[in-house]
Amino acid sequence: MAREHHAQPEDLDAAKRLFGQFRPGKPAVALLGTVSEEGRPHTTWMFASRSLDPGVEILTITSPDSDKVKNVRACSAVEWLLTSQDRMENLYLEGEAEVVEDVAEIKRLWNMVGGKEGAFFMRYYNSGMGFSIIRTRVTEVVYAVPEEYRKVRWPVEELL
Repeated sequence: MAREHHAQPEDLDAAKRLFGQFRPGKPAVALLGTVSEEGRPHTTWMFASRSLDPGVEILTITSPDSDKVKNVRACSAVEWLLTSQDRMENLYLEGEAEVVEDVAEIKRLWNMVGGKEGAFFMRYYNSGMGFSIIRTRVTEVVYAVPEEYRKVRWPVEELL
């Protein structure tokens, strides 16, 4: 089991490097972990990007009928996972997610979401608004090196 360690300057540099995968309007591929109303975990690969808004917000689109949307409505606690290309480093972004309901806000955020062209579900909707935007406000960051059984946790503001 990984133990939490005191952060070293190189840990923060590595976390910032991994976090750099999330850029406003540019899609990154990451895992999104949610929990159902029954307490079942659900993890899926997603295209996501960082919001232009202050703080750290991650935006993604999905089908309004998806498990992710149902789960976020039932339990707002989520976790995003980014990895290095060799999978030797992980960055966990913990936070509170919401399904954006306000039409004006959806229109505003739509242009910030990268990777829309890669969202396979968009090929299958027929009418109405065929997507939902999930916004995650990240509050905690965990940088992990599994091979060393190391984890370092700090507030998200340290990434900024």
